[in-house]
Amino acid sequence: MDDASNVLFAGPPGAGKTMLSVALGRAAVDAGHRVYFTTAAELAAKCHKAALEDRWKTCMRFFAGPRLLIIDELGYLPLPEDGASALFQVINQRYLKSSTSLSTNVGIADWASAFGDATVAAAMLDRLLHRAAVVGIDGPSYRLRHHQNRADSLRQGTNARVSSSRRRQERVGPYLPRVPDRVQGRFRDQPAHVLLADLPGEGPVAPAHAADLPPVRAGVHHHAQPEAHVLLARMPHCRS
Repeated sequence: MDDASNVLFAGPPGAGKTMLSVALGRAAVDAGHRVYFTTAAELAAKCHKAALEDRWKTCMRFFAGPRLLIIDELGYLPLPEDGASALFQVINQRYLKSSTSLSTNVGIADWASAFGDATVAAAMLDRLLHRAAVVGIDGPSYRLRHHQNRADSLRQGTNARVSSSRRRQERVGPYLPRVPDRVQGRFRDQPAHVLLADLPGEGPVAPAHAADLPPVRAGVHHHAQPEAHVLLARMPHCRS
């Protein structure tokens, strides 16, 4: 920045151009320099509005002020008819005075078609590249890599849970009888056990309905017939 050099980051979307530009701006701020960040579309819109409101000179002084001007996303959106001219004038007034960092997804050879004016594109590149470091970045988008890694992790977790559930069903399912509808209607066709409840008291064992008995824990036995569910309780009032 001492000799007003520029930096041009070129590469596909998601390659990290904006991240590098922001890191460069943060380093300049830490060094005590004034930095301004904008996109090419925002810069063109502000210049266009300033021209309509007769504030053109004020707008040019504003963009000439920062020691480092960061212009991001050049070429992502089409510039208006006077957008390329406004960008050229900003670059021209900063030439050999202050540094400019510019990130774009358009190759240098394609600037003429991107701006729609070969003369303006050539003049802009001439001033930018006179004292510039061109950083070409290639590779897949980090956003797509993150999406793919997350999708793979979710897929592996889902497959592991499904496999564990299947193994648990294969281990438990064959050994349990079925519950008839009259005993547990809302748990129809679910595995069940035959419970033998030994309540306090003496007397013969009398059958009881499942709804009449509190939940108890007793010995668990499998009945010989899957469709039979018998609860036997030693009841105090049923004495011989």
